[in-house]
Amino acid sequence: MEMKHRNGNVLLVANYESDVGYAWWLMENFWIQFSIIAFNHNMETYLIYPKINKLPKHIHESNINCSELTFPTYRSHSWNDFERFIKKNSIEIVYLSDRPYISNVYNKLHKIGVKYIINHDHSPGTKTTKSQIIKFFRQNIYRNKQSHCDCYIAVSNYVYNKLINIVGLDPKICHVIVNGIYPVTRSKSVRKKIRDELNFTSDDIVVVTTGRACYYKGIDFLIEFAGLTRSKMPNIEFKFIHCGGGPDLDDFRKRIQNNNMHNYFRCLGHCSNVGDILQGADLAIHASPAEACSLAILEYMSAGLPVLAPPVGGNLEQIIDGKTGLFYKYRDIDDLYNKFCVLVSDRQLMEKMGNQASMHVASHFNLSTMNSKFCELIKSVIFS
Repeated sequence: MEMKHRNGNVLLVANYESDVGYAWWLMENFWIQFSIIAFNHNMETYLIYPKINKLPKHIHESNINCSELTFPTYRSHSWNDFERFIKKNSIEIVYLSDRPYISNVYNKLHKIGVKYIINHDHSPGTKTTKSQIIKFFRQNIYRNKQSHCDCYIAVSNYVYNKLINIVGLDPKICHVIVNGIYPVTRSKSVRKKIRDELNFTSDDIVVVTTGRACYYKGIDFLIEFAGLTRSKMPNIEFKFIHCGGGPDLDDFRKRIQNNNMHNYFRCLGHCSNVGDILQGADLAIHASPAEACSLAILEYMSAGLPVLAPPVGGNLEQIIDGKTGLFYKYRDIDDLYNKFCVLVSDRQLMEKMGNQASMHVASHFNLSTMNSKFCELIKSVIFS
C-alpha cells in the first residue's frame, strides 16, 4: 500500500507505562523522529500509553499529544473507545513496536480508516525452521485477510531473517534498521569517581552486567558464576555489579545474601548513571538466551569493555569473537569460566579488546546514522 500524500494524523503506541524506562529511551527517540517528520508534513502526532504516570522529559517537551489509552486486542472491551479515538483524531498512520505479526486488529484498523500500520520489531523470538505448509498458510492469511501490518522494521539481520523465513512475510514490506546508541564518553576521572563511590580499589577487576532484573536475563546464572570465580580464584579481587530494576531484584539480593556474597556481587537496582558505572568496570558479561540487537551490549562496548556473551540472536552481529569480546556456550558455566580466565589473566588484552569494541560501536552502531536511516525509510514508504 503506497501513500503519495496524507491528510490524516499519526498515532504512536507505547507498550508500557510512561515511566517504565529500561530500553524505552530508544522507542522514545523514534517517536520524536516520527513526530518531526509528521510536523513537516502538516500532520499531528498522538502517543498513547496504557497508563501515564510521569512523562519522559523530551516527550513532555515535544509536539506530541499524549493520552492514556490501551491499544486493543480483537475482542477487547476497549475497542469502541479506541475506534472513537482513531476517528476523532483522523488517524491514518499507526506506529507500533513488538506487536503480533498477524492480528485481526490490523484488519479492523484498516476498515476504520487507518491507511498504514508499521511494526518495529525488537523482539528476539526463536529462529527455528517452519514447514512449507505452515509458511504457505501464513502467507495466504496475510495476502487474503489483510491481517498484517503494512511495514515491518527489523533491528538486525537476525530479526529480518526471522520475519522472512519463519513468519513468512513478504520481503517487500520488511526492512532492516540496525540499532544505534549515544556513545559513552570515556573518562579516567569518571572511572576513579565511580570506583571511589563503590569502594573499589584500582586493582579490583570489576565485572558488570546491566538490564532488567529478571530470570530471563540470566542474573541468577551470573550470581552462580561469581561464586565459582570466588572459590577458584580466591586471591584475585573480583567485584561483580548488576544495574537495573525489575521483578526479581529482591530474589537476587536474597540469593546473594544467603551465599554471603554481598561484598562480592552487588545488585544496584535502577541506576540513572549507567554510562558512568560502565566506565568503572573492566569487562562485561551478558547472559540472556536471545537478543535481537542488545542495547546493553552496545553500551558495554562503547564504554570500552570487552564482552563475554553467548553466540545467540543478534549478538553474532554485534560482537566480533576474539576482537571485541569472546563467545561462550549459553549457560555453560565451565566454558564461561575458561573464556573469563583468558581475559582476566591478561589486562593488556582486556584493554585492547575494549578499545576495539569502542571503535566498532562508533563506526557501526551510530545513533545519528540509525535516525537518518529511520527517517529515510518512513519518508520513502509513506510520503514518497
